[in-house]
Amino acid sequence: MEIHDEVKVETRLTTADKDVLKIGMEMELKFIPAYIDDDGNEVITFAFSPVDE
Repeated sequence: MEIHDEVKVETRLTTADKDVLKIGMEMELKFIPAYIDDDGNEVITFAFSPVDE
């Protein structure tokens, strides 16, 4: 993902559907479950998804 033609970030996406993803499309940040830790707590991470998803 490239932000303002300056910063490039390797990140997770919420979809891998090649029919949905397009170069240059608008994305938004979402917080998603990553895993459950040994104490049963849900650990959250972030991912980007297409704005209309």
